[in-house]
Amino acid sequence: MALREEIRDYRDADKLVAYYKCDPTKSNASGNGVLYTSLYYLTLQRRGELTDEDCTEFRKIMDRCQTEYAGLYKRGPYHPDQNAMDDYIGLTTASRLIWEEISKDVLIYGQSTGWVYNNVQPAQFTFTSWFGRMPQVIAHFHWAAGETPPLWMQMYWSLALFYSSFAKKEDQDAWLMSWLMIQSRYGGLGKPMGWAARKWWLKYDENFPGIGAPGLVARCLDPGHPLGRYFIL
Repeated sequence: MALREEIRDYRDADKLVAYYKCDPTKSNASGNGVLYTSLYYLTLQRRGELTDEDCTEFRKIMDRCQTEYAGLYKRGPYHPDQNAMDDYIGLTTASRLIWEEISKDVLIYGQSTGWVYNNVQPAQFTFTSWFGRMPQVIAHFHWAAGETPPLWMQMYWSLALFYSSFAKKEDQDAWLMSWLMIQSRYGGLGKPMGWAARKWWLKYDENFPGIGAPGLVARCLDPGHPLGRYFIL
């Protein structure tokens, strides 16, 4: 059975992908539906199976998750909680390859609010919604939108990536977020970004020998989830 058929059991009423088999008639199956849905379409793209219809569907799903402000997203169309960086990292990484306008909107919105992505009370500062506290994520947003971040931000990205290579093996979210940020880098990795990425991969292979990208994604999902088997670099 192909990925498209298998993933149906993991999509909720809003077509967002969950990390477990869910009820297709109910919304809000997962707090990270934007992330897992982005991984699904990214997987289709990596496998050379992405169609124009897929790209349009991806955009429509994400449009429903967007607030009235372009570039500001909720966890789902009817999800009341504050969204987090992991959804945005997954979204911008996938949209860089599928529908770059989304990544550009995320960057522009952040620039207009001082990097505050408060989807509960838009533009109101809260520490949780202030992504500026993690400059490596803002650097990622620049690259995902096809722009070059300031040099100091590039350096911070490199240091943060190197530091993340010492994350605990059990912290699969940290490993996945770091991997996604490596993928968003435009035009290859020069110094010192390349050095940090090589160090990261060495530590990754040391901690998870032989499992590659599918194994990395699988660690975040229920056993048997199709993304854990179909995902490729």
